[in-house]
Amino acid sequence: MTQAPPNGPDTVPPAPGGGAPTFRAPGVETEVRSTGFLPVLLRFFVVPLVLVSVSIAVFAGLGAVVRRAAPTTDELVDRVAAGGKNARWQAAQDLANQVARGEVDLRADPRLVHAVSDAFGRARAEGDDPRVVQFLSRLLARAPAEAARPVLEEALSDGNPDVRLHVLAALAELGDPAALPGVAARTADLDPGVRTMAVFAAALLCEKAPEPAAAPAREALVRALADPAADVRWNAAFGLARLGRTEGADLVWQLLHRDYVRAHLETGDGGGLPALLAASGSDPATPGEIEERVVLNALSAAWRLKDRSMIEGVRALASEDERSPAVRDWALRTRDLLDAEIRERGPVEARTWVAAR
Repeated sequence: MTQAPPNGPDTVPPAPGGGAPTFRAPGVETEVRSTGFLPVLLRFFVVPLVLVSVSIAVFAGLGAVVRRAAPTTDELVDRVAAGGKNARWQAAQDLANQVARGEVDLRADPRLVHAVSDAFGRARAEGDDPRVVQFLSRLLARAPAEAARPVLEEALSDGNPDVRLHVLAALAELGDPAALPGVAARTADLDPGVRTMAVFAAALLCEKAPEPAAAPAREALVRALADPAADVRWNAAFGLARLGRTEGADLVWQLLHRDYVRAHLETGDGGGLPALLAASGSDPATPGEIEERVVLNALSAAWRLKDRSMIEGVRALASEDERSPAVRDWALRTRDLLDAEIRERGPVEARTWVAAR
């Protein structure tokens, strides 16, 4: 088939609120609320949303603040290294803005890459403002892989889960498959937020890694389907579908059901997400928006798997009863693909779709 897939786990666009549940999934499960600051903030924070919000924070710019006397690149590097508490993270953000605007090319400036790497190491060693580490790690993601990857890989063992999380996001963006073993190892991290980002990054890097190097990472994604944290399991299922693997198909089927997704969100695990998004510079997401993004990712996974057994659920989401235009549009595309697969390859026993009560 030559049809382009709906946007997948790495490209979920903004979407309107989710509204009331349309369908009821069989066997809705609930979980005990997590404790701890980072796990609470990251629960059900689907990785695409992570990457989008971090990118917005990094590249939004402080135009009104710096309009009168924009500092030079060297001045920004000096401020990151020796500025005050607020000056360091603001300088790191300004430096990221320069790179994003194309004013500075890290790939053509080894001296600047070395300075950013040194500043990143100092920020970690001194337990600096997490925003400094965040912006510097994103800068390293735009540096030459041979220079940035060793610096980022070394930080995967940092004692601060925030650092590990930002480093994994940077390695996913850097896209160097040589980082896959270290990234896959973090799928067993003690922190659920780190594990979530690790399964997402591992799936991305698996696409680029040669055999047999990708095999251990794929096995780690399969193990993550049994993770105690739901957002880890979800992203593992999406990642496996991205690779054309069917081990997470049963979970993808469940995630097509809005009320199954909502049952997890209503435990309160996603309660800190709006505050986290607001702090990062993007508009706070509502539980309904998060729910919709998960369903969109599940549709993308069904498309990639070409799973004919999911046709009944996809048709239900493509019907006029589905109130989200984005979900209905992607469901129509997925329905057309699965109908074509059924015509070409024959039908299979369809999974039963249970309407909401």
